Amino acid sequence: MPKDYRRASIPDLKNIEYPPPESQIRQAADVDALNVARMKAKQGRLAEAEVDARGVLLSRLKEQGNTSPDDKIRHRLASVLVEQGDMSMRKSWFGPRSKFSARSASR
Repeated sequence: MPKDYRRASIPDLKNIEYPPPESQIRQAADVDALNVARMKAKQGRLAEAEVDARGVLLSRLKEQGNTSPDDKIRHRLASVLVEQGDMSMRKSWFGPRSKFSARSASR
């Protein structure tokens, strides 16, 4: 994942009188990394975007458990895979008759 100043700040939370929860910092860091992945995909750097998006997905799964990964993360990763031409992952995550298409992936 990209260099992460948010996660690097977590040890310093103990020095703040009313710190935000660690989980909130981690989630914000994942959103930042997901936005970086999205920009790389728009630049055509699809392999890098996929690595970053998968890293965010793994981070969220580690934080939240396997029960409910954020749909935004799954959709962004799926959009990168669709742009690469890999439709197999999209079908396994969203079903064969999903409304998710290559057109919506470019948003």
